[in-house]
Amino acid sequence: MQPQTTPQQRTIPESAPEPITHLDYAYWISATPLQSVPVVTTLLKHGVFLQTLTSIEALVFLLETDASAGLLVVDLATAISAPLRDVDTGIHGVRLKAMTIIVLADDPTEEEMRACLRAGAVDMFPTQFVMRYLELICKNYFNDQGESIGDDKQKVSAIGSERSMARAEIDIQFYGTLIRDFFDELPERKKKIQEDWDLNLQRTKQHIHSLKGLAMTFEIHRLAKAAVRTEAAIRENSLNAVLLLQLEAEIQSAGFQILRWLQLHDFVAKESV
Repeated sequence: MQPQTTPQQRTIPESAPEPITHLDYAYWISATPLQSVPVVTTLLKHGVFLQTLTSIEALVFLLETDASAGLLVVDLATAISAPLRDVDTGIHGVRLKAMTIIVLADDPTEEEMRACLRAGAVDMFPTQFVMRYLELICKNYFNDQGESIGDDKQKVSAIGSERSMARAEIDIQFYGTLIRDFFDELPERKKKIQEDWDLNLQRTKQHIHSLKGLAMTFEIHRLAKAAVRTEAAIRENSLNAVLLLQLEAEIQSAGFQILRWLQLHDFVAKESV
């Protein structure tokens, strides 16, 4: 058998976006800042601002200076930290809640996802994906004027649950049970795709077809589109590391969006009993 190629070992084609070292319309919090030089990248059509932060204290200072709402990109450790919770419950909590929080995490556990939900995060992606596709993420959550188009507190637009339930003629309780089962399966599904990606095209095709069918059934829009793109690449014999990176990111994001939906409809607590 050929040696397995890990995602880290796969070569990203030259046509893929270069990893960025600066973020526009984002506040980056990390123990190790990306780079301490002036911002040079413009992600949105209308110019927006960047603050590269290295601590919660720096975020507090920014909030105290009447920072406008934006895209707050934080690593997992920061997202679930006690200092960030203190900011959320303190005098600057309103301004923090106005920001769209995206978490960087690679293979997070369910408990880590839940902790990020409690911190107010609306999405979660692998670090390498964010570094290459932050502009795409911005387009999911902001219009060209830099105005937020994210969900309100009573909606998870990434999942078309009402349409799915109507088409299948099932109630919300049954739908919640089914989508919870799909959430539980996602890590193993991703693992099988990673294992077979470079070694067995036929099995990869089967994995992707099954994933696409379920994503479409549950109306998990971005995951379904990623699976459709991957199926097209399989037919053209053009699988590459970029497609796998995108698919891995959408699988992880789908899991997070499912947990958001379950929490909104009180299914998380029921499943934890």
